Amino acid sequence: MAHALLGVPSFLDTLTAPSCEGNGRGKAGENAMMPGMLDVKGTKILAKSLFKELRGNGYSTNQILSLSTELIDLVTQDLKGEHEAAAVQAAQVDATEVRPTA
Repeated sequence: MAHALLGVPSFLDTLTAPSCEGNGRGKAGENAMMPGMLDVKGTKILAKSLFKELRGNGYSTNQILSLSTELIDLVTQDLKGEHEAAAVQAAQVDATEVRPTA
């Protein structure tokens, strides 16, 4: 679905394409790029590649900026949800520790 929305299947396919054996990137069948392993350089490369792919598919800079804003909003919502869940969990832990013993 994301492929059709973004119109960039060639780029998105590379994110989940299995590695080839013998390329020094791991076993066959593993993801070529694992999001948890992106470093600063890898993040910049990913962003630049996505930008070039979007521009190459006819997206304007304003459309890319709108997409970026939406991504930031989604990340912000996700972080708020994680923060709220952590606060609820911390409150539950505090409540069990403070219970008076009679």
